[in-house]
Order: sequence, then structure tokens, then C-alpha cells
Amino acid sequence: MKILHHLAILVSTVCWFGTALGAEADTAYPGDRMTLADARALKGVFTVNAADGASVAGNLAGIRDMGVSLRKQGVTPEFAVVFMGPAVRQLVRADVTPEVVEVLTQLRNQKVELNVCSVALGAAGIDAGDLVEGVRVVGDGLIAVLAYQQRGYGYAPPF
Repeated sequence: MKILHHLAILVSTVCWFGTALGAEADTAYPGDRMTLADARALKGVFTVNAADGASVAGNLAGIRDMGVSLRKQGVTPEFAVVFMGPAVRQLVRADVTPEVVEVLTQLRNQKVELNVCSVALGAAGIDAGDLVEGVRVVGDGLIAVLAYQQRGYGYAPPF
């Protein structure tokens, strides 16, 4: 588990540095132009179910960095995140890590829809009023994912 945690941090850090240093994804990876073709927008729904703050922050940073990369290539990302399982504990206002808060703020600034599964909240004994600002409670996270897919969002499994 520690290895996965460190790997998630390493991947998000490498992605962040590439973005921060102005690396142009379409120049560095010409295949992106081919796979994106004439796309003007790309819709994706992501699930986050990691148990610890560092892993949640790493997952969210990866989503943020995908949005940055797409914008650099002229594609508007339309992303949604659904927090499920143990990840909901990382959204409790009293316990949230500064890293998670920072990336959540960046995602909200990118207009990413942030959803929290009420089933997971109930299982964890968490009241919706104790969550950080900017997240929307949905009845069932899996139903939310299916509904996003019905609206044309592609599902990106946890990474």
C-alpha cells in the first residue's frame, strides 16, 4: 500500500512539473493530436475511492493535470468526480489534509463537478454537513456514474 501511495505522489508530481514548466503535451506527444482528432470537448467521470489523504490528493492531481493538458491542446475538459467508499472520510472538514483542500480548490476553479456518495457517507457515519465546501451529495455514487455515462461522459476507472 505504501508503494502505491508513493507511486501516486510521484506520478502526480511528474505531471505537475511538466505542466508547471510549460511542457506542451501536443508537441511532446504528437499522438495526442491523432487520438483527440477534431475534439473540441472531452467528457469524463472519475471515481475516487482511496482510503488515505495522500492517495486522494494524488488521484485528484492527476485529474487536474489531465484538464490542464487538454486545455493546452485546445480541448475543453468536462469532468466530474464521484467520491465513494473510504475516500469520503478525506472530505470531512475537520480532518481534510491541506493537499486535498488545495487540489479540490483547483478542480472547482476548473469547473469540475465534485460529487459524494451518500451511501458511503452513511456507512462511514459522516453527516453531509461536516463535508468541505463545494461537494454535492448524491444518493448513490454508482448511479451517479451511470447517469454521467448516459449524458455522454466516458468512465475513467480509478488509477
